[in-house]
Amino acid sequence: MKPTTLLLSIGLSCLAACSGSDGTHLHFTDVNSAMSQAEAAAAAENSETALAAFAYAILEGDAEVKAEALQGLLQFQLKQGAESDAMDTFARLTRECADSVKGSDVVKFLQTADAQNLAEAGQTMIAYSSERFPEIRDELIKLEASFQDLRLNAPSEGSDMKGIGYVDSDSQQ
Repeated sequence: MKPTTLLLSIGLSCLAACSGSDGTHLHFTDVNSAMSQAEAAAAAENSETALAAFAYAILEGDAEVKAEALQGLLQFQLKQGAESDAMDTFARLTRECADSVKGSDVVKFLQTADAQNLAEAGQTMIAYSSERFPEIRDELIKLEASFQDLRLNAPSEGSDMKGIGYVDSDSQQ
């Protein structure tokens, strides 16, 4: 997903959340309150509010707040299993706020991706981090092995159906 598409997607989520399908309206008066609301909503798994608040902080915040909001959004997307969105956010974070990303942040993201079985996102983050953060090399090696195992043991197409007794009539010849 292109950065403009990601921004549009977040913006539309913000508009949908702000329009209040349940009659409530989200109003962010400043980036600090938006970040507080984003973190609380993320913890409560309230996607609409979290996305809207992170989007507001990304758009309106200074460089430090923008980096914090992108990291919060990334962590939220990883926890939700939104692998493609998380990869787009990680790319934006490392492109626009590279100086704010620390090895310890990447380890946290990788651990979440591993817990959610997001092998592609994990491999993307490892590829970015392997040269940039030598201090986390040992952790990267362990996590890379875990992601490789996820890829190798991923169910093949249709294998879940065979496991419950379904047999494709075309394969019985």
